[in-house]
Amino acid sequence: MSDTPAVPPAEKDRVPLPELRRQLLIVWFGGAGTLFVLLLVLSMGTRFQPKMDGERVDQREKVWAWYVGAIGPTLGLMLGVLGKAALDTEPDERTVDRFYARFAVGLSAFYLLMAAISVLGAILLPQDGGPTAAEAIPVSNLWLGILQGLAVAAIGFLFTAQDRKKAASAANESSIS
Repeated sequence: MSDTPAVPPAEKDRVPLPELRRQLLIVWFGGAGTLFVLLLVLSMGTRFQPKMDGERVDQREKVWAWYVGAIGPTLGLMLGVLGKAALDTEPDERTVDRFYARFAVGLSAFYLLMAAISVLGAILLPQDGGPTAAEAIPVSNLWLGILQGLAVAAIGFLFTAQDRKKAASAANESSIS
C-alpha cells in the first residue's frame, strides 16, 4: 500500500488556480515569444518591405501593430494579476474545474496556433500580384478576432476572479475604519 493519502474524487476533478495560471502563462508566453522571434527575423529582412513601382515600401509597422493588438492585452492582463499575486502573503488555495482548465488552455493554444498559421500563410504562400505579406497578416483579424475574444473570456475570469474570503475580509476592514 502507498503511504500517500487517497485524494477524494471531487478533488481529482479540480486544478489549483495558481498552477493553472502558470500553465496559461507558459502557453501564452511560449506562443507569443515564438511569434515575436519570427516577426523580428522577418522584419530584419525585406519580407515586409516589398518593391512597389521599383521602390521598397516599408510595411513593418502594419505587422507589428497587428502583433501588439493580437497578443499584448492578454499578456498585460496576465502579468498584472501575477504581479499582484506575487505580493500576496497568503497562498491562494482556490481550485478550478479540470474540464474548464483544459478548455481554457486548449482554446489559448488554438488561438496562438491560428495566429502563427496566419503569419506563416502570409509569408509562404505566393503573392501573385495580390496583397503583400504585411497586408495579408492583418486580414487574419477576421477570424482571429472571435477566437481572441473567446480565449480572453475563458482566461480573463481565471486571472481576475476575487478570492471571496479575502474580499470579505477587506470589506470588513474598510467598514471598521
